[in-house]
Amino acid sequence: SAAHQSLDPAIIPNAIGRFFEWVHSSSFGELHPVEQATLSQVRLYEIQPFQEHSHLAVSLFCLYFFLRGGYLIPLYRIKELPDFHRALEQAFALSTEELVGFNARACERSYEYALTNL
Repeated sequence: SAAHQSLDPAIIPNAIGRFFEWVHSSSFGELHPVEQATLSQVRLYEIQPFQEHSHLAVSLFCLYFFLRGGYLIPLYRIKELPDFHRALEQAFALSTEELVGFNARACERSYEYALTNL
């Protein structure tokens, strides 16, 4: 992302520590699981905690918030990856509405799939 500057590797451990303090806070716990996952995506994509495969690790980790909230795993489509990147770019600019909507639609898709196929 042109709008994103990677963190200095020396401060990544501290940034991850602050991230986990934040997600364990009561104010974070009051958010809807879709919002929790979305905000976590944004923050972890900003941090990029690993030299390789950070995108995969972040995506998999953020599923935790859906599962903890009792939701099915969202169904994302590969063809929507450009939409995700666009929404993430906006979220880096502090506008998360599009990314929340992207994640919510993926949640809805998982329920539609379950209802028609199970």
